[in-house]
Amino acid sequence: MKKIVKNTTVVALSGVMAIGMLSGCGTSGDTEKSKNDSRKAVEQTTQAEADTNSKAQNEEDKSESRDIFAMDTYMTLTAYGKNAKKALDAAVDEINNIEQLVSTGIDSSEVSQINKNGKGSVSETTGYLIKRSKEIYDSTNGVFDITIYPIMQAWGFPTENYRVPGKKELKKLRGLMGADHVLYEKKQEVTLDKEGMKIDLGGIAKGYTSSKVMDIFRENGISSAVISLGGNVQTLNGKPDGSDWRVAVENPADTGSYIGVLS
Repeated sequence: MKKIVKNTTVVALSGVMAIGMLSGCGTSGDTEKSKNDSRKAVEQTTQAEADTNSKAQNEEDKSESRDIFAMDTYMTLTAYGKNAKKALDAAVDEINNIEQLVSTGIDSSEVSQINKNGKGSVSETTGYLIKRSKEIYDSTNGVFDITIYPIMQAWGFPTENYRVPGKKELKKLRGLMGADHVLYEKKQEVTLDKEGMKIDLGGIAKGYTSSKVMDIFRENGISSAVISLGGNVQTLNGKPDGSDWRVAVENPADTGSYIGVLS
């Protein structure tokens, strides 16, 4: 009786082991299929990642451009990145807003009102530009002077009705100059303390505007950009392909040639 039980136990255990081996390991065909499925899944995942990276790169390389006329000059703005359109729209709005504040060619601008009345309240933007202009006037010993506008008018630059003013006329107009006579109060009130004095922020406004445009680009995650505001050129990072921007400097004596290229 004991012998029969032992033999039966051995047979039963052998059967269990055989079933376990078949169910746990599978056949050689099943193993190969599993390997192929795993390889295919890896390939699909890799391709999906490549497609995602390619799409992201295409978004970064996507460019938008704007050509506008503002501040009495032609401007070109080009930005790269997925938010390029949004950034350019905001940049154009900022340019137009600044122009409305400081342009001498717009009668309702803050600068035009100051020139007309000899004084006036100004916005934070105009106030900053006047204050900064006075600082540059001091640091350059009067070389940079926003009170040159009456002389510009005498030469006909604002209207393009050019003429050569006489020496006596220029001497009289020079007596109206001096940015130290432009009084800027803390309450953002500006006063010109010489009758007939006028100011023009054209020498600083475009550079300021350019820096504001770059701020907008950065806020919108723009990866690369180049702008030209009437010849005031500024870039953001390099080109999308990683190379440097190249900016040609026109020869003033021969507008068909260049005196150099900056990169």
